[in-house]
Amino acid sequence: MEPMTVRELLAATDGKLLGDVSLDTTISGVETDSRAVHDGDLFVAIRGENIDGHQFITGALEGGALGCLTAVPPKEAVPGKFYVLVEDTVQALGQVARAYKAKFPIPVIGITGSVGKTTTKEFCYAVLSAFGTTLKTEGNQNNDIGVPNTLFRLDDATEYAVVEMGMDHAGEIERLSRCARPSAGIITMIGVSHLENLGTRENILKAKMEICTGLPDGAPLVLNADNDLLPAAQVPSRLRAVWFGIEAENADVRATDIT
Repeated sequence: MEPMTVRELLAATDGKLLGDVSLDTTISGVETDSRAVHDGDLFVAIRGENIDGHQFITGALEGGALGCLTAVPPKEAVPGKFYVLVEDTVQALGQVARAYKAKFPIPVIGITGSVGKTTTKEFCYAVLSAFGTTLKTEGNQNNDIGVPNTLFRLDDATEYAVVEMGMDHAGEIERLSRCARPSAGIITMIGVSHLENLGTRENILKAKMEICTGLPDGAPLVLNADNDLLPAAQVPSRLRAVWFGIEAENADVRATDIT
């Protein structure tokens, strides 16, 4: 990660600064696991289902972190450290990642879909790597915490990025897309994953189409023409739909004579 100032953190999150620290102080990394902090990091306290990261703020700061994002004011501040008080630390993490990503005007491919995200990510990475240094999502880092963690790995040597975006509720892809600001999007297919949360496949389609919110005008959105639902998707007129398939004869890109 390239350095980021406290001033930039406050501008991104609209948070309240606690602690006697210069606004020009820089962090050199962002970490959500208190056990993995390095000197100069920003620790982000995340509330999980079983563990509340706010319990580990003091340990993270004493372990080398310069400051933290927190939703709870400190009862006793660690001397020489800073706290950025925000309403929601997960939301603030995404806001910081969005501001950090804006430093790098490089091509970014955002990928979502019920099935095939990871395989498509690897295909895109293999192609782009032939042209320059490419960053990709590692493992299953495709959620509200994983996507920011991926973006924080951007540096001045990165020429391309491939970011996988997953979801299990409506609204998640929109947040991730606004965070990563991809220059092109891919929707692999609409299946039945997370049907228990979204109710219908039509709702899954709407959730996946949220990737459009972070795409700039004129950006290509690549869609599966063979899928039964995607051809009915309402692609915003400001985007350029590119259809791929095997069975669909009207697809823009089509595989034929397959052996």
